[in-house]
Amino acid sequence: MTSNAEIDLASSYVRELLAVPEDRWVKADLRKSKIRLDGSITELISFALLDAKNCWNTLKHLGRGANPQLELDRIGVTVVDAQSGLLDEHFIHFAVFVPGSRTVEQSKNAVERVKKFIFNYQLLDIVGQVDVEAVVLWHEYYHARKSECFNKNKGLPRRTMRRNQTRIQEEIGAVQFSRLAAGINYNPQIFQWMLVYTVSPMRAVKWMNDIVEKDVTR
Repeated sequence: MTSNAEIDLASSYVRELLAVPEDRWVKADLRKSKIRLDGSITELISFALLDAKNCWNTLKHLGRGANPQLELDRIGVTVVDAQSGLLDEHFIHFAVFVPGSRTVEQSKNAVERVKKFIFNYQLLDIVGQVDVEAVVLWHEYYHARKSECFNKNKGLPRRTMRRNQTRIQEEIGAVQFSRLAAGINYNPQIFQWMLVYTVSPMRAVKWMNDIVEKDVTR
């Protein structure tokens, strides 16, 4: 049984992360991936958000967007259960889109862990009623759609820095798209953080400190 002290601690972490500005999440991702930008982080987020909004508005205009599984089926992408649990012990993640096989490898185990975490740590009042699996699938749907665009432009020369920037911009777009599709007003990467917490609280706290830019050496 989860103690009150554990609940209070986890709640304080989640509240702190939900209050973090969008650029802090992006900066932490950039530090981790060691990617240098051509422009500013603000521009990167703006372009990614605009693309995510356009993608979401297109679905709504077509009278669709209620079911991510259905939308993945429409574009020929199959969702399969990841056989390795959390995909990889070094890469704790919910799912990954595999362009070659047109599949989304999803860890049902990971989704259930986070749902249980939200329940056990009494976080429902903080994050609200949210379908975690839908958030995950909408994220991968965006990657699948961007993969189609990439294939159409395959062969065009691009500098490595630009290619890396495109990749990080796509990831930001996927985060923003899943937020719009799920109807939540906070960064859905919080669920990724929760997943890491269920595996290694110490690793999750280290990531949180990097996101909020907290100097733990003081």
